[in-house]
Amino acid sequence: MKSEYDIAINKETQFVTLVSVNLLDYLQDNVPDKKTIKIPHWLNARATKAGINFSKTMTEALMEKLQV
Repeated sequence: MKSEYDIAINKETQFVTLVSVNLLDYLQDNVPDKKTIKIPHWLNARATKAGINFSKTMTEALMEKLQV
């Protein structure tokens, strides 16, 4: 019975192997990168008035978008 995880290969010319990857170090690299973004003036004014932390908000939005 086939599943969505089956891998189709030509056994005469190909092979399958598992590679273990530890992403823990990569995902814990929290050295900030400086980014310049542009947002509408009215949105900047409202966010600034509300005391929103732009870096934190951008980080949260990217993490949600990337599902990490």
